[in-house]
Amino acid sequence: MRSNRRAYADLRSSFTGESRVAARAGTARDGSPGLDHCTARQRRLRAILALGLFNDHDWAFAEYGWGCPSVTRYNVTFSPRYDALVIISNTPVNVASRMVAARPGSLRVPGLRYDPAKEFSSETRHVIDVESGAELIVTERPSGRQKPLPAGSPAPRRSRLESHGLAHALTAAEQEALAAIPAMTDEIETLLAGLAVRLNARDPLGRWAMGYWFWDPLERPVRDSSMFRVERRLHGEESVWELRWSSYPYVRDVAAMLTHPVIGVAGCGAVEVEDGYDIHLDGSVLALRSWHPVGHLRCNLQAALDLEGIDGPDSRGSNEVSGGPSRRRSASSGGAAPTIL
Repeated sequence: MRSNRRAYADLRSSFTGESRVAARAGTARDGSPGLDHCTARQRRLRAILALGLFNDHDWAFAEYGWGCPSVTRYNVTFSPRYDALVIISNTPVNVASRMVAARPGSLRVPGLRYDPAKEFSSETRHVIDVESGAELIVTERPSGRQKPLPAGSPAPRRSRLESHGLAHALTAAEQEALAAIPAMTDEIETLLAGLAVRLNARDPLGRWAMGYWFWDPLERPVRDSSMFRVERRLHGEESVWELRWSSYPYVRDVAAMLTHPVIGVAGCGAVEVEDGYDIHLDGSVLALRSWHPVGHLRCNLQAALDLEGIDGPDSRGSNEVSGGPSRRRSASSGGAAPTIL
């Protein structure tokens, strides 16, 4: 059993970039990667985090007036656990500060606070959602492990919010921001949470990569290097949402990642449309769209080598479509949408 768990952890880490120890801590008991196997409060936290990550870098045009898109400019490895989200980074203090407000009136991700009962050091910042109690740990330790707070030691003041008595309460601005988030189905929450925790996912065979939504680790040729101005918008309501963006990763890569048989979100499939893909999950749809239309020099639908019909690296001999998904896929009647492999 122990050898099986080790093999499952190795498989997960080959896609996520986690260390074996970190991957093993999050691998589900049934042998699945476990990226989406979590409590309801964790799923909600990750979905809200996705709203912060995948909205415009210019806050003046952000969909909800708050966000943390600058997290995607750091080297971060997400290591989701059943009841905690661990983010491993060589700059944990900077990454955490992009998500946690430092003073009243400022907004990052509404509701997040540094946990006064847990580790707060240059190596690790322990964060908690004051509404649900969901935990988020940002650490530089490759294992993702935290040190216990020494017994009897005074906890340092973590932010100006504590001075205002708001360490465990929402500010008026946060209450307003959370209330403005549109309703979403459990399936949409699952898909948005899945996007967030796969921020650095990468196919070990080299056919797709997320690259923190900032660069292409596969270094595929581009048609126009000026296309990669960061523009992102994630919005919707109930069972229909849309994510539209202009930069990395390629839209095709995200569709392939979400529907991958090993690391993807279980049960979802993709339908190809003119300017992207519709990801279906039990009646809910997340539309993935290029910011620019097909034919535009800055269209990020797929890599130049895919457009030219060139096989991706290391794709020979696999049962996956080497040059990308076939054109114009559609859902079969009475069944799930087909999967892009």
